[in-house]
Amino acid sequence: MIFLYTAPGNLVEITKTQAASGVPSGISGLRLGDLRSGAGVNPPNGQALSVDANGDVILVQAAAGGGNTTICPTIPINNVTKNIGGNTICETNITDLNPIGFVGINFTTPNDALDVNILPGSTSGDIDVMNPTGRYEITDNPVLWHKGNINDLFVGVGAAQNSSVSNNNTIIGHDASSQQLNIGFNHTIIGAEAGYNHAFGHDYTFVGYRSGWGHPGILYTNTFLGAYSGEMETGAENTYLGWSAGQIHPADKVCIIRLWVIEVARILIPVVQTPFWVIIAA
Repeated sequence: MIFLYTAPGNLVEITKTQAASGVPSGISGLRLGDLRSGAGVNPPNGQALSVDANGDVILVQAAAGGGNTTICPTIPINNVTKNIGGNTICETNITDLNPIGFVGINFTTPNDALDVNILPGSTSGDIDVMNPTGRYEITDNPVLWHKGNINDLFVGVGAAQNSSVSNNNTIIGHDASSQQLNIGFNHTIIGAEAGYNHAFGHDYTFVGYRSGWGHPGILYTNTFLGAYSGEMETGAENTYLGWSAGQIHPADKVCIIRLWVIEVARILIPVVQTPFWVIIAA
């Protein structure tokens, strides 16, 4: 049975209209009787027939021995490629590769969700987020961005997430400096929940888990180093070094260093550690 297309775009074009012709569904309109499934191994010349997006029958490369097929005669290096089930498919647009398997940009043998290589003759294979307020995410959570100010760097889920006024700040850690709109300038805040809800201020250095947590901000030039250091502290121009140093301390211009003295009794008893403070007033 032959149905010829009334307005062909090729030397031979076969089509069907199921409702009009009564042709059963599931057939392609073209059969090569001697090339049945299971009729033999891959063609010895490494070529095979396929169809393009228009349904045109085309000759493509076939990998010898394994039955894998490259669905494009020569992979354009500047196209997007997908490797799935041993088959390599190339398209101009990444959305044409649905469902997306391994994707390569300027790379024809990807083995990750996304492999990026430099274009021949170029010196860059960078990934560039063109929207200045864009960000890199993991499971829809932002992990790296600067919110449009190239002087800032925010790293970690929730880091500076609510800020809208910021300059020259490096904020690293989950929920670090995360609650206020205006977080001030010239800060280095590192650690989960460090500087959690401070507002404005300038020249802070908070390093450690919850370092500077609960600090009201507005003030300036505080340096807290150590987990819980400066937690709930409300002064300015202070330096606190050590675990929980300067917690709930209201004074200004103070340096507090938390140390440990090891006391050993003259008889064999367990070592006792006693904390004490070195306080230096400015």
